[in-house]
Amino acid sequence: MIVDLLVLAVLLTAPVTKAIPRRGNEPWSLILCKFRDYDYEPRTSEWFSEWISGGNNPDTIESYFSSVSNAIYTIKGSNVTRWIRLPWRRREVLRMAMLDPRLQSVRERPFAMFDKTKQLCISFAEQSGFVLHKKKITIINTENTAVFGKDTGVLLTPKLIFSSVLTHEMIHSMNVGHSYSDRKTRVRTPFMSKEL
Repeated sequence: MIVDLLVLAVLLTAPVTKAIPRRGNEPWSLILCKFRDYDYEPRTSEWFSEWISGGNNPDTIESYFSSVSNAIYTIKGSNVTRWIRLPWRRREVLRMAMLDPRLQSVRERPFAMFDKTKQLCISFAEQSGFVLHKKKITIINTENTAVFGKDTGVLLTPKLIFSSVLTHEMIHSMNVGHSYSDRKTRVRTPFMSKEL
């Protein structure tokens, strides 16, 4: 009886969690952005539109999220810009990133170049008349990385334009991290006698 009451008390005071971190429709904007000194375009804007939400194609990013969530989470209405050329060279953007005090913390500094690039590409796209959704993916035409940032969304580079890479980074926006890589975290529940 006392054990039952104790278990009930723990369950009632435990935080409520959801198995699916996002529900509903959440369209994304994909911004295609190139530096002034690099003319390379890894794919056409039409290719990216097809990749994100190309109709009945089962290999789109939209189909992936609909499938894995049993249509509880969708990205219908996502849009893609044309290729936008920034008025700055890559090294000028790097210099801006190193001078931006918001990007100089120990945690932010390794991503400063990419965060500044996303900021500039998003701002330039909006100034060019594109209507962007809250969730954003920026594709640039150089470098070799894939990153997610809370303020500016996902960034992909030419060598990492894969569905698995993009969806991985998009899922970070749902506050899902790399639980498998955080070996110092100890997981305990009231019903477990030892740590996992």
